Amino acid sequence: MDGLRLAGEVIKGRQKITAAKAQKTADLIQSQTDNDAAWERTQINHKDRWLRRGSFIVFSLPMVWAAFDAEAVRQYFEVALAVVPEWYQAAYMSMIGAIWGVATLKSLLNK
Repeated sequence: MDGLRLAGEVIKGRQKITAAKAQKTADLIQSQTDNDAAWERTQINHKDRWLRRGSFIVFSLPMVWAAFDAEAVRQYFEVALAVVPEWYQAAYMSMIGAIWGVATLKSLLNK
């Protein structure tokens, strides 16, 4: 009798282990799905990050260059701004404003 009871407990123990493994596998799959969805949401919300970084670098380069050769930077801007049409300058500034403004608005609306 003790042998049968012991065998029954062993079988119940194995069934519990099998059920626990199945539950853990299901939990891992759900966790992976949740993590994938969170990652995708983050990527969608921050997709303009490289545009912002690039525009920041473009605007920062003259300041860094001026630390080494301020006169060359002054001459560059006098020449560059003299030959670039005003409509192009306005379009460029609008584009930069849109990159920074739209990204900021999207982040505010997603909160």
